[in-house]
Amino acid sequence: MKVVLSLVFLALFATTYAQCDSVGVKERFKNGSYVVGQKACDKKVGEWKYFDKKDRLLIKENFVQGLMNGERSVWFSSGQAQISEKYESGKLVGRQQKWIESGQIVYEASYNNGVLHGEEREWYENGKLKMLTTYDMGKKTGPHEEYWENGNLKEIGAYLNGELDGEHKQYYENGNLSSLINYAEGIRHGKYSTYFEDGRMSSEGEFEEGKQNFLWKTYHPNGQLHSMGSYLGGAKDGEWEEWFQDGQLKSQGTYAEGEKIEVWLEWTNTGKRTKTKYK
Repeated sequence: MKVVLSLVFLALFATTYAQCDSVGVKERFKNGSYVVGQKACDKKVGEWKYFDKKDRLLIKENFVQGLMNGERSVWFSSGQAQISEKYESGKLVGRQQKWIESGQIVYEASYNNGVLHGEEREWYENGKLKMLTTYDMGKKTGPHEEYWENGNLKEIGAYLNGELDGEHKQYYENGNLSSLINYAEGIRHGKYSTYFEDGRMSSEGEFEEGKQNFLWKTYHPNGQLHSMGSYLGGAKDGEWEEWFQDGQLKSQGTYAEGEKIEVWLEWTNTGKRTKTKYK
């Protein structure tokens, strides 16, 4: 019964809509530009065109019952293509492309039912690739790469269901590695290391399910060890030591659940030592 009523309603709606006469529309804006199109039942239908004050075509798009449907094109006033895309029932489908006025393509992506699906690429104005990633129905899934404008790799890794997964590397513009981080479904898990711009290591350690664990080390820019100790469940735990840039010991003591305990020794850069007792 419900199906019959629904079909009757749709038939009545279609008949009512079909009875609406198509009316031509022309609207002029304050800056002199104008739009030409048609409406039926007060909804946009057919082809709509937007012109600047010099009668140059800037936008062309198509509508069905008020929803964008079909090819949509945008041009610069010079006539150079700016955007090319396609809609079905108001949602992006297929390939979308964007250019700058020189004619250089700067963006290309694939859509399915209004969401990104497939490869997405972005370019710098000099034509070099800026970004490449892959989507599965709106979620990043698969390889992901980013590049500096000079062509050097900036970032490389992979996504799974919209989350970083596996080894993820970032680089400085000079090509040196900036960080190497492992992920499992968006959470840091596994070996972790960061680097100074000259290539020297700045920190190294390990994560377990998003929390720092086991032995961690940090370094001064000159390569000297800065600190060393262990984490347990994301908190400092056990013996920790710190050093000055010249290699002299700076502090030494013990942590428990992120809090200093027992006796801590600290030194100034001139070698003067102090002793502090913690609970």
